[in-house]
Amino acid sequence: AVGVNTLISVGGDKVNSVTADLLQGSAVDWTAETKVVKEVVAGSKIVVAGKDAADTLSAAQDFVAQVRKV
Repeated sequence: AVGVNTLISVGGDKVNSVTADLLQGSAVDWTAETKVVKEVVAGSKIVVAGKDAADTLSAAQDFVAQVRKV
């Protein structure tokens, strides 16, 4: 949509360079967390990622469920 500048990066930092850039300097610890749905820049950049493909799918399902509630 015109005027909307939201980026949603899907995929872990090992396979998605956009996610890697967005998570750089963040406190994501893949040994403690297996999936992340994280707003990186308020209202404009969101990371939906997992430690592996199955965790990324689970994170994406969580994200979609949250969006449906809105």
